[in-house]
Amino acid sequence: MSSCAPWLSDTLPHLPPAMQESLLERSGGNPLHLQELVRLARLRGEDLTRGESIPDEVRWDLESRLDLLPPAARPLLEAASMVGMRFERDLVNALMIEPIASEIWDTLVNRGLLERLPGLPVRFAFAHPLFLEIVRDRLEPERRRVWHTRIATELWTSQGEMERVAEHLVMGNPTAYGMDILLTAARDAIGRSSWRTGRTFLLAALAQSIEGTPSSLWLDLVELGLWLGEWEESGRILDTLPIPVESDEWLRRGILLSRHLEGRGRLREAHEFLAGMQSDPRATDPTRQARLVLQRARVALRLGDWDQVESLTGAIRSARPALTTEEQGHRASLLGNLAYHRGQLDQALELHREALRHRTAVLDLGGCAGSWINLGTCTFELGDWDESQRCFAQARELAERTGEVWLRSLVLNNEGHLALNRGHLVEAERAYREAFALKQRLHEPAGEAIALANLALVAWRRGHLAEAEGCVDEAVSLLERSEHL
Repeated sequence: MSSCAPWLSDTLPHLPPAMQESLLERSGGNPLHLQELVRLARLRGEDLTRGESIPDEVRWDLESRLDLLPPAARPLLEAASMVGMRFERDLVNALMIEPIASEIWDTLVNRGLLERLPGLPVRFAFAHPLFLEIVRDRLEPERRRVWHTRIATELWTSQGEMERVAEHLVMGNPTAYGMDILLTAARDAIGRSSWRTGRTFLLAALAQSIEGTPSSLWLDLVELGLWLGEWEESGRILDTLPIPVESDEWLRRGILLSRHLEGRGRLREAHEFLAGMQSDPRATDPTRQARLVLQRARVALRLGDWDQVESLTGAIRSARPALTTEEQGHRASLLGNLAYHRGQLDQALELHREALRHRTAVLDLGGCAGSWINLGTCTFELGDWDESQRCFAQARELAERTGEVWLRSLVLNNEGHLALNRGHLVEAERAYREAFALKQRLHEPAGEAIALANLALVAWRRGHLAEAEGCVDEAVSLLERSEHL
């Protein structure tokens, strides 16, 4: 590929380096194919890296090589193309109805269609990305679904790689599996905080039988959707679900609905909704009251309504025996935030460490990330910036594992504060801009405003006063449309 790079740089000097690398990879380093890809893209005015079309000359060259293969090689390549650019030999062999002779693999390598990768187990890769595209293009949609279903089944039974199973299940036929099996896989994935994978299996399970499906399964789906920031779909399900008669499901649905409102930035509405639930006869049980108070206090905290948080403190402190371990983690975190607000940093640190212990005990990765953020904030205020950086690094790793967008945005904001105070303005600006982009994805005007205010600080520190003023004006405009005025 390196021999083609100078030609591409001279021909398209304004093409960003990442796009040049993508185009070189797609051409497989073949100068003729690279020239044809560039020529066709220019002719059609296409994005050079999207790979929507293959020039006729390149297609004829590659297809003629495929057409000369022995018949037994074709299903092998079909299955391999559905696995991906790189694949395990044993997996593809297991997908075949008829055994594949080792000579077939040798033929594909000798004719330059596949490359054997180093190491064990034995793995191969398509020698040219365009070979992969052409093999896939030749497959009818139904044929693709058959291969994906067979791949999912084989991965499930032989390797247990549930993330890969879920990936192929979505593109195959989910109804090939029983509901019980899918639910088991969903719960296993959720237990490992692989929420997107768990949601895939749960959707497949729900597709088995819409009528008579327990509402608890739909609520599981809503909860996963909220964690993943899929507000619209979660709200649609909540709107269509009948209000449960059974008190615990009624409570769970109500708390999820309040979280949905909270996620859409409708914090005051969420707070009033929870207050209404507290006065409902179904909420008279002390445990249910404790959970509602805890949720109300969390929303009040996000509203910045410290008076309300203070007024709920007594109920929060006395709620401990009625709460699960996970909820005790939320309780300790809330009290830690209250202590931080009062300037009681040592007490806040101890409470956040308690929250971290509870959350670690139940493998609540998202909660653990939040606790590390809180610990980093406390140590930052105490002047231990190295410890603060370590805490934020722990939080970032956990936030990335969970996929929680709002957590990642929170980590970035705090990393920006640390960089700003250390005088690392470029690093601070990068963190704040990434946080702003994530808040836009979450539709959180207040969060966007905070990120803009932080960017204004960076601009001000650089002496760019007009830029700082523009950020402040935009932040004020966003705040005026939110509940954080």
